[in-house]
Amino acid sequence: MTQINDGQNQIEVRIEAGQFEVTLKANQYQAGQQAFIETLLAETPTLLPGQLTVTQDNELMIQYALPKWGQTLQAASQAANQQERLRLAIMLNVLGHWQGQNVNLFLAPQNIWVTEQQIRLAHRGFEGVVIPEQQDSLGFLARYKALVLNTLNPKYEYVALVNGSAAMRNPFEQSIVVAENVQAITQILQAEYRRMTLNQVPVKQSRYTWLRWGFGVLVVSTLVLAGSVGYLSGVKAPEQTRVINSQAAFMTKDYNQTTDILKADNPKQLAKSAQYVLAASYINLDNLTNQQKKTLLNQISPQSDTNTLLYWINTGRGDFKTALSLAKNLGDNQLTLYAYTKLYDVTKADDRMDGTQKQKRLKQYQASIQKYVKKLGGKANGLEK
Repeated sequence: MTQINDGQNQIEVRIEAGQFEVTLKANQYQAGQQAFIETLLAETPTLLPGQLTVTQDNELMIQYALPKWGQTLQAASQAANQQERLRLAIMLNVLGHWQGQNVNLFLAPQNIWVTEQQIRLAHRGFEGVVIPEQQDSLGFLARYKALVLNTLNPKYEYVALVNGSAAMRNPFEQSIVVAENVQAITQILQAEYRRMTLNQVPVKQSRYTWLRWGFGVLVVSTLVLAGSVGYLSGVKAPEQTRVINSQAAFMTKDYNQTTDILKADNPKQLAKSAQYVLAASYINLDNLTNQQKKTLLNQISPQSDTNTLLYWINTGRGDFKTALSLAKNLGDNQLTLYAYTKLYDVTKADDRMDGTQKQKRLKQYQASIQKYVKKLGGKANGLEK
């Protein structure tokens, strides 16, 4: 086991068989919140996917799947020349979106993985649930600056940079220290990269052609990166923010707020973790007894079949015909019965429906209800008419 530190928290890690394994002590996570922690382990363009288990010693073990051909930011920067280090430092700006979010990134050079085109992060926490539990915007910025400076000069100790105890050697490094935000740091790095590239003399014609091509690649990469960040800000970032806020509301058992935040999102397009949070919230909001809710909640998890989670989301949103179709697709008589009872109730309460059509549908639904009650041996846990 190796210990890594983000300047405030320390975790034990090891790399084995393509997995980045993090072991958390009992005092580093909130017991009983494993299902919620699993929702934090869903893969995003920046975050690596993870799976958790609880050991007999009540330690929480999280295994993050590593990218193929990836290496840690620490290893990449140590092996790179200065120009390559600048490129790596510029790539770090994809982490800036997470500043001020409820999901707290464990910012350390050993927890960040680099592929040819991407920065990926393994361990992350959530306020009050799993470390790192607290990370305000200033704390994030301090760690981000430390990551950039450590990438540019691996001789600096990362934790010392976070704590501000490392002396900066030149005006360029000092300008990063005093920068006010991630965007300003990125602009400083890009300007330095341009200066370094254009000042490489003397230059042979073949070398000059390569440099122009290389600089063009960086410009394109930067534009693509900026476009990606813009896309995240315009599409993905708002969705991620809604999901994070929904998860935060779920943690406080504010199920109305949880569902309201994601009410306009297509549940099919949400990550499995968000689907679980919605499904569990709609079960909690349903007109069921506490025992029925407990039974149903014990039957779902972030690893449940997608159609099962979508069933409860559509039921909660009042789309009972879609829920019925999903239940039949699953071959689940219990869920099919419940969908029919919901259709019966909503039809009975519809005062605008044509009377003849209404009675016809009620008769059909009642027959289906009786059919599935019989299939279940007359036992439907109260989920029947």
